[in-house]
Amino acid sequence: MPKKTVKRRAQPKTAGGRRRGFGFVYAVVSTLAVVGVVLAGVTVFFRLESYEITGLTRYGRTDIIVATGLEKGDNLYFFNKFSVQKDMLSSLPYIGEVRLTRKLPKTLVITVKETEAVVAIEDGGNYVLVDATGKVLERASEPGSAAVVTGVELTEVRLGGHMKTVLPRQEKTLTELLSVLASHGLLDRVSAVALEGAYSVTLTYMEKIEVRLGFDNGKTERKIRALGEVLAKLPGDTAGVLDMTGEDYRFVPSRPEVSPTPTPVPEMGDGGSET
Repeated sequence: MPKKTVKRRAQPKTAGGRRRGFGFVYAVVSTLAVVGVVLAGVTVFFRLESYEITGLTRYGRTDIIVATGLEKGDNLYFFNKFSVQKDMLSSLPYIGEVRLTRKLPKTLVITVKETEAVVAIEDGGNYVLVDATGKVLERASEPGSAAVVTGVELTEVRLGGHMKTVLPRQEKTLTELLSVLASHGLLDRVSAVALEGAYSVTLTYMEKIEVRLGFDNGKTERKIRALGEVLAKLPGDTAGVLDMTGEDYRFVPSRPEVSPTPTPVPEMGDGGSET
């Protein structure tokens, strides 16, 4: 005879199990309710009403506010600070750093730090002014106080963007050089930078010392550190050539120009003849 299959009757849930299930649901609903209240409060109360701008810059208050892309009434928490900062650095090239902080309940604090042109790259009869990070600041008819860069051809000039060169390696070489010079406090005294090809670099320091760095070969940091040490030991009025292309650095001072001895003019008598 075939065996009969006996189905077991489902056991009713205990009171304890029902209480645990209800407690979990209650906790979830309560959490969602609290989150909803918080979001509602943020949405209603923290709306932009005023700005505080700190830091010196050539841009006016209105220019800075417009560059944020924000308007009064916008929620102070519902915007991407990093995206706004990026847009401001691009649209206002001379701003090198910007920080946004919320001052509750309704104020946005904008802290800016201006950058400056350190090199001027010749481009089509004019100059493209660039800061120490390689950021393009403006086009100008004169280099001003910036060091003039020769041997570099730009492919793209976008204000607020990074410089682009025909030889990509030049972009890397120049950017690294400027960064290292700035970190050692030497950049403001460099009056000219000449690049030959993609790597070889010659600097003019204080308009009287020619510094031949040669190919970088990954030694830019070491060479610039040594340059600072050498320059610190030279008298302030020294002129010459510092050759750093090899392992042994050599400084050859310029010879002072010798003024010719003036030839005395013979005295002339009344009749025009020598006396």
